[in-house]
Amino acid sequence: MDPKQRLQEFPQLSDYVYLDNTGTTLFAKSQIDKFTSDLTSNLYGNPHTRCQSSELTTDTIDQVRSRILRYFHTSQDSHCIIFTSGSTGALKLLAEGFPWSPTKEASSPDEKNDRGVGGDQAGSIFCYLQDNHTSVVGMREVATANGARSVCLSPNQISSALSPDSITNHECNGLSDSNADHLFAYPGQSNFSGCKYPAKWTAMCKNGHLDKLLGCHGNWYVALDAASLVSTSPLDLSICEADFVPLSFYKMFGFPTGLGALIARKDALPILRKRYFGGGAVMAYSATQPFFVPRKLFHEWFEDGTPPFLDIIAVRHGLDTLECLAGGISSISEHTFYLAKYTFDNLKSLRHSNGKEVVEFYCKTDYTDINKQGPIICFNVLNPNGEYVGYAQFQKLAALYKIQLRTGCFCNIGACQLFLGLTDEEIQANYEAGHVCGDDIDIINGKPSGAVRISFGYMSLKADADVFLNFMRDNFVDFKLYKDIRKSTTHTERENSLDENQTGRQFTRAKLSQICLYPIKSCAAMKVPNWEIGPQGLMYDRQWMIVSEAGVFLSQKRVPRMCLIEPTIDLETGLLTISSQGMDPIHLPLDMEPNESSLEIKNVCADRCQTFDCGDAVSDWLTEVLGQTCRLHKQNANYARRRRTERIDVSGVSKLSLVNVDQYLLISATSTADFLQSLPGHDLETLMDRFRANFVISGPLEPFQEDGWRKLRIGSNVFEVTDLCMRCRMISVDQMTAGETRDTYKQLTNRRGRKATFGILLRRLEGESTGSDVSVEMEIEVLE
Repeated sequence: MDPKQRLQEFPQLSDYVYLDNTGTTLFAKSQIDKFTSDLTSNLYGNPHTRCQSSELTTDTIDQVRSRILRYFHTSQDSHCIIFTSGSTGALKLLAEGFPWSPTKEASSPDEKNDRGVGGDQAGSIFCYLQDNHTSVVGMREVATANGARSVCLSPNQISSALSPDSITNHECNGLSDSNADHLFAYPGQSNFSGCKYPAKWTAMCKNGHLDKLLGCHGNWYVALDAASLVSTSPLDLSICEADFVPLSFYKMFGFPTGLGALIARKDALPILRKRYFGGGAVMAYSATQPFFVPRKLFHEWFEDGTPPFLDIIAVRHGLDTLECLAGGISSISEHTFYLAKYTFDNLKSLRHSNGKEVVEFYCKTDYTDINKQGPIICFNVLNPNGEYVGYAQFQKLAALYKIQLRTGCFCNIGACQLFLGLTDEEIQANYEAGHVCGDDIDIINGKPSGAVRISFGYMSLKADADVFLNFMRDNFVDFKLYKDIRKSTTHTERENSLDENQTGRQFTRAKLSQICLYPIKSCAAMKVPNWEIGPQGLMYDRQWMIVSEAGVFLSQKRVPRMCLIEPTIDLETGLLTISSQGMDPIHLPLDMEPNESSLEIKNVCADRCQTFDCGDAVSDWLTEVLGQTCRLHKQNANYARRRRTERIDVSGVSKLSLVNVDQYLLISATSTADFLQSLPGHDLETLMDRFRANFVISGPLEPFQEDGWRKLRIGSNVFEVTDLCMRCRMISVDQMTAGETRDTYKQLTNRRGRKATFGILLRRLEGESTGSDVSVEMEIEVLE
């Protein structure tokens, strides 16, 4: 695919480098156009209805089933497709339907002797590879709850047990005899490292090669998780003997989402048990008596309710796209592997000036064999001292370059443990310390808690790889600004910034030099000489927000022009005035109240907030200013939003407006001036504006001295420091022009070390505060 064709088929990539194809590949424009044309040209009815439109739907779905099986080199003679909500839904169906049997203890010495080794009748075993997606590991809980034994094995253990030299069940003497059914689950391709595991494991497992390792005989079935593999590699089910193959179609061609399948061998399906039945799954049943007759075809029995028939029809157009636009799965596999190898080789060659490697890879191959390695590169970055660069910091820098990638453990904790050397005890300790999946805690006790992953798809270009490689060279080779800088601190590493011989309350001789509130979240600041304190922060601070047509709140990260919208509050007239250059101002009453029908629940930084719409007039005004459909919402004062996380031990609970994290943000002019030295061409005032603080303090302070404070007083108001403020790429937006520059966030990252922090977050202590307002020139008193 050349760049011109890529732009035509994937206009959504015009401004982005997309390197998260393992997360989801992207749909092509022609794919959606043909699907839309199909829907508008044909009348597709509910397949459970007996009419012409229903018959068309049923016939089309049958054709799609056959088409999918042909794609995987098999047919309905040997395999069946059960449509599910995705790969996870398929694995859940398998876990809940598998005939797990518990271990039965011998009832007498004679029976114990008759049963041989162990004496007890062995029950089912659920054996799974450690390098597995969370959705596979979750099957363990169902198996265990049904009395089965769950065993997690490392890739080395499995490779040894399933090697050609290992013995089969026919050669294992003295093992417990069992008629129990066992299940072995592993991925065709690791979604963490891209390692491809052998398809021949399926046959070897079914021939009993795991029996000696696990200590009993039995009937082995194999589940091959193909979700990651089939996104860019072929799978031949005429050769692979897997009994159950779960997959998700969005991984293959981007659309539809929420649809997957369990492809199962027909000789294995009869073992699955099912109790619940929904519409279309039975031929007859009684509503008053326990009588029902299941449908004869497997997929009709296992697919409850009306199938997502339009999504299933969309699969046909997805498969057409892979064949016609991408050249077929063999071409996709070769193209994506080439890009991965090219990128890997170039990353591997990166060295700091002291000769140390820049990248630590997490893989089992050197990207020379397409049969062993997929188009995934997983790694962490090292600085010249050999210390890890946090993946959260890496992702924020990548976002400045509009590079889309994945960080963390990618729903594969097992591989994370294997490659990063994390013990079970460390995983639990990290959780107890506050680290959960999806957060930004990326370095704990010097060790990474996750990694960076890039992956290629059929629409990826060599130019995408080159942009990424240049990004790596420009930002991570040598870390020039890491040298000779003072150590940055985290909240838990703070040292007392006051003289050790001083005790009690300490005046810093600093004063409050600026007060800013932001009535509309992510819009321009309103600077005031004094202002009233409210229950959620500064009165009217971030009480309004702009949401998209889809109801998602907008920020300068998505729409930089929001900084050019200037809200002002007039307490005397009780009006919010919103202005923007070239537009007549618009006015809203401050005391606007919602009616019950207008209340909506919105998410702000993963918190649930209740808001209400402010009407068509202001929404039309904002739509014209921003050039996209949007609406203005106001927070419902009667709905209490509270702080979602407690990073440190903070007493009490604070009420929040529509802020990101906490009630107030304070920065120091001294720290800003110190940072300014690394940003030629910037001035102090506009740089301070980028940090969007509520309080700016000035005075004879050391740079970043405020990082060590825990409690302070401004006037008659006492504030507790809850954390350092973790910065994102929004500080790259010039608040005067809405222009974006990469250097601000990039230099802050290098200046501050592992975490791009700037400023401190505050919570007002109601019980210790007697003041009702704040004013510039108030002195800052550090209490702790």
